[in-house]
Amino acid sequence: MALKDNITVGISRIAKTVGDGAATVAKKSGEIVEVSKLNIRISSNKNRMESLYKDIGELVFKKYENGEIIDKDLEDNCKEISVLNEENSKLEEKVSIIKNKDEEDTEEDYIE
Repeated sequence: MALKDNITVGISRIAKTVGDGAATVAKKSGEIVEVSKLNIRISSNKNRMESLYKDIGELVFKKYENGEIIDKDLEDNCKEISVLNEENSKLEEKVSIIKNKDEEDTEEDYIE
């Protein structure tokens, strides 16, 4: 009987160890899922905040363009945006000219 008792005790210990391990794995898995959900929510909030910051900036710039009074600390940034907008318009015009020239050259290749 001693052998049977030893085997039973051994199996009980193994079962307990396996059960404890499974419980630990389940707990850690739950924690990982929860942390993932929280990180997704944080990322979503940050994306929304960036969108709101952009909207605020656009509103301030529109007020600047309309000559409305804005905070002096923001005026330099608005002036720089205006300069960059003008530069972009000129650059876009050059791109358009180059594209139109390329299209004309391509049409000439087909005509010849």
